[in-house]
Amino acid sequence: MNLDRRLRRSAEEAENLFKSKPVPSLPERRPWGPVVVVATALVVLAVFGLVAVFTEPDDSGPAVTGTPSTSTTIPPTTTIGESSGVEPLRLDDGVSLVPVEMEDGTRIAVLLPTELVPGRVEVDAGSSSAELEGPGFHGALSYAFCPGDTQDAGSLNIHGALVAQLSDRLVVCRPDQVMTLDIFTNGDAPTRSPEAFNLVPMDLGTEYLAVIEASNQSPFCCDAFGPLRTGPLVITANRFTSGEITAWDYETLVPQWTTSIGNSSILLGSLGDLVVATPGRGGLVGVDADNGEIRWELGFPQDEEVVGVGNETGGSIWYISTEFPNEGAVAAPHLRAVDVEFGELMWMTEGRPGTLLQWVDPAVFPDLVVVMDVPRFVAGQDTSTTSHLIAFDRTTGEQVWTTDLDDPTEAFSDRLLGNDPDTSVLIAATPDGEVFSIDPETGQILWRTETGFVRIIELDTSTVRLQQGESETQLDLQTGDQINR
Repeated sequence: MNLDRRLRRSAEEAENLFKSKPVPSLPERRPWGPVVVVATALVVLAVFGLVAVFTEPDDSGPAVTGTPSTSTTIPPTTTIGESSGVEPLRLDDGVSLVPVEMEDGTRIAVLLPTELVPGRVEVDAGSSSAELEGPGFHGALSYAFCPGDTQDAGSLNIHGALVAQLSDRLVVCRPDQVMTLDIFTNGDAPTRSPEAFNLVPMDLGTEYLAVIEASNQSPFCCDAFGPLRTGPLVITANRFTSGEITAWDYETLVPQWTTSIGNSSILLGSLGDLVVATPGRGGLVGVDADNGEIRWELGFPQDEEVVGVGNETGGSIWYISTEFPNEGAVAAPHLRAVDVEFGELMWMTEGRPGTLLQWVDPAVFPDLVVVMDVPRFVAGQDTSTTSHLIAFDRTTGEQVWTTDLDDPTEAFSDRLLGNDPDTSVLIAATPDGEVFSIDPETGQILWRTETGFVRIIELDTSTVRLQQGESETQLDLQTGDQINR
């Protein structure tokens, strides 16, 4: 899970991700260079700041919850070339839901003001784009970043969607999910609050996942905000614009419940009928997937935020890495073992003071859990350190070993650790493009090699596959020799 610090970026940053800036102000889910430098940022779009985008907005805005006033069975949409009418699902407070099923298998709930879709909507969907035709509007849906001209013309609503009225069209887009809907109306823009608009992915198809991967957006989409499938439900979160988590019926797309967990909502995963989330900073929350009730809360200091989550498939003990990202902070990052079934803290341990954590989940082995840190540059303080791997005992939290990766750069990526607990393989890469094979029992470096490739995208019994931009290479797992380029 790649979380708060990585996710707090504006739509413009999402469109122009992973640009470098000079060391030492350094700091994926860039095109990648030998040194990846990504600036940490807060979302700067002012929520509700440009309500004038709409004519006579309703400040209260509709809540995207409740039960429909018509049938809960949604007619299937069609693939391209087979356009036919779809009856919108009428929700509470003047919001209607138009289901769109793309040719690649992606399913999207398109939420619009009911007055914009008073009748059936024609849906003509391809593998990466769709056309929507209603009585009073035409919509063009695509897997695309928010257009650059929306930055000054719109604002983020409480669902995390950017809504902007441009001179020729209304734009609804998701900066975190590479999805845009252009709406052309036959008359004036709908007189609704921007809260009536949203795009919610319910299933992720092949083409959409390829776009997400190619744009290095995987950390910002899909894991932290959903869709998270739990039984008959799909769970989604609203990022930094509200603390709402919503459950949708997977078959009908009818909203089942909405729960607020704070000022933000980021999904960490699920265990059975339990959804584990964080409000970004200040702790963890366990939510009952069946009814949205909060089962437990586990508090952290208010300025401490979750960075990564590691666990064994189906296991209830999760390893939560956290840090203090505020400017000038030098407190050591933490690692916690939490029994998420009950929200019980098993143990907590510290990393190295004056460091941040790399944007990777802890690597879990039968007896150990491994984290990766990076040096933190703080004005006026000695920061002559390098990135390290640190292993802790899974039962006690005691430090077992630490390994210096000899990288002094404060730079971040999301796929720098690869591990196979069954074969005791641990591969680490640095943002400078050096790759290490580590004995997870002792921390000994078995081999190291310069590749210029920084993202570990696949690890099997004989090779490790790496990525740099659109290029890939493979290394021999035993020797580190490059197999092809």
